[in-house]
Amino acid sequence: MIGVAVRVHSRTGDDLGIAHLPPPVEVGGVLELGNGPILLLRVVDLVETGPHSSLAALVKVSPAPMVVR
Repeated sequence: MIGVAVRVHSRTGDDLGIAHLPPPVEVGGVLELGNGPILLLRVVDLVETGPHSSLAALVKVSPAPMVVR
């Protein structure tokens, strides 16, 4: 996998699994999640982990509005 591994949680605390994101992972960033229908999610909070962790961060997300142009 390319990128850094992060554990993703919804704003209500649901564990949405692990995603691999390109660095840097930042509040306000958008990620795609899902093997079936793709969910667009916006990072609303994050906690970076230590250098010896297998995860780069714990992130909290909310649905991102889809923009059609």
